[in-house]
Amino acid sequence: MTPEERERRIREIAERLAQRLDEAWPEGHLTVNAIEDLAERLGHEVQREFTERFLREAAERKDGLQTRCPCGGAVIYWGTTR
Repeated sequence: MTPEERERRIREIAERLAQRLDEAWPEGHLTVNAIEDLAERLGHEVQREFTERFLREAAERKDGLQTRCPCGGAVIYWGTTR
């Protein structure tokens, strides 16, 4: 990943988090419990999105990679299974 790609991804994540906060932040006074609930919910959403995105990108980079099998044939990486 180039420094420019890294910076772009950081900006995308920050913008998405700001959008979610804007949508989810209720009007008026918030109790401590409401603040904690909001932070926890958004934290889980960001964590899930971040993890899914980077795992998907990592899998895409591996697709099509080839190496040699001990028998001399080509081994092709087909992705992760789960």
